[in-house]
Amino acid sequence: MHPVHALTRYYADGGRVTEGDPASTVDDVHARLQHGEFVVNRTATQETEAVLRLINDTYQPGERVTRPAAERLARALYQAAQRAEAQARG
Repeated sequence: MHPVHALTRYYADGGRVTEGDPASTVDDVHARLQHGEFVVNRTATQETEAVLRLINDTYQPGERVTRPAAERLARALYQAAQRAEAQARG
């Protein structure tokens, strides 16, 4: 096995990367990506993690961005915002 592959964790299902030094400002985690995948930087992830999780959770394999898919994501975003507001109110 190639030495880099031994250090690589796979994220085919998406999700937060927890390896590496959280205080690091350099890319120190090895990742294997497929053509066409999209990587979001740490700052954007911190600001939008709830949205990113909803995208991963509501996506259905093979699904294109269609009106039903967009409506399902919009409902999930709205519900997440309601839960966050209720939690903030205590």
